[in-house]
Amino acid sequence: MIGLPLPLTIVAGAAKCSSWCGHVLSVEGRSLAKSACNRRERAATAPGEALHGLTVDGLRLTRVLALVRQRDVTVPVYHCDGKLLRHVPGDWYVYDADPWAPGRVVLFVGPTWPQPAANSPVPGNPVPSPTRTQ
Repeated sequence: MIGLPLPLTIVAGAAKCSSWCGHVLSVEGRSLAKSACNRRERAATAPGEALHGLTVDGLRLTRVLALVRQRDVTVPVYHCDGKLLRHVPGDWYVYDADPWAPGRVVLFVGPTWPQPAANSPVPGNPVPSPTRTQ
């Protein structure tokens, strides 16, 4: 694995912090080509990947985490509705898994099964409908 040291200075207000304690999530990478947007190279369950051979879609998160731990793989973040979250309820469903880094995967999760279709209405929210013109 190739590492790239990055100098990092944490500043609070106008004064430098000499004893800062906290968490930082830094993700480095290259920009995708326009043709690559929304294109997925490999699933985490594909041959050669960390979860090769596992079926994770439709399982509860607690079950998937147990399977992932058996392979010494960790889940640093969860993807839900376009957001990356650090913690989600264990009774949520797993929709998919993607490679994140060696020994790490990101799980796509949500509270319902099956996964709602993109742009589907959320229960309780009004759904717009066309009005009749005269």
